[in-house]
Amino acid sequence: MSRRYRRGEGLPSCWNGIAEYEYHTNDVRIPDGGLPLDREQFIPAMAARSFGFVEAAFRSAARFTESDTLTAVISIGVGDEYLTHGAVVKFFTQRAGCPDWYDDLDRFKLEAIAVLMRVDI
Repeated sequence: MSRRYRRGEGLPSCWNGIAEYEYHTNDVRIPDGGLPLDREQFIPAMAARSFGFVEAAFRSAARFTESDTLTAVISIGVGDEYLTHGAVVKFFTQRAGCPDWYDDLDRFKLEAIAVLMRVDI
């Protein structure tokens, strides 16, 4: 990323594009090895593993002042294909209110979604 954007200069419309790029690039699939296969045990165990990963990533990022807008979205499949879906964590920064895809979490029916900001943890 150019120095111009790191300093927050440039056109505000560029922020949406940068945040969207980060969202689609910075995703991590959380491994499910060793977890029970039963839905009632798998989903809470996957959630605990995912939250632990995000917490460690946020602690590591905290040393950078630019990380104040760092956001993580945890997505865990809860539908019939919960074992196939597993869990994914996406990291991005909030820039000019973007991205705003997670403003209405009730619309997600096959995933449990958690939106976390580094400054809140």
